[in-house]
Amino acid sequence: MQYSVPKFLMAMTIGRFVRYSLLAFLGATYGRQILSLFTQHTNVVILIGIAIVLATVITLLVARKR
Repeated sequence: MQYSVPKFLMAMTIGRFVRYSLLAFLGATYGRQILSLFTQHTNVVILIGIAIVLATVITLLVARKR
């Protein structure tokens, strides 16, 4: 696909604006509730994080063998 540089930069700028605006909105709206949830369920959060890392490593190793 051949896009002109101005169109590409405009699309990238709009996309980032929407993305970071949504993240800022969600952080402002639900930030304290999420932090409270994490502090109440620290062990579960850590286990989920470890599971995600392990799943990612296994997926990358399997994909690399192919």
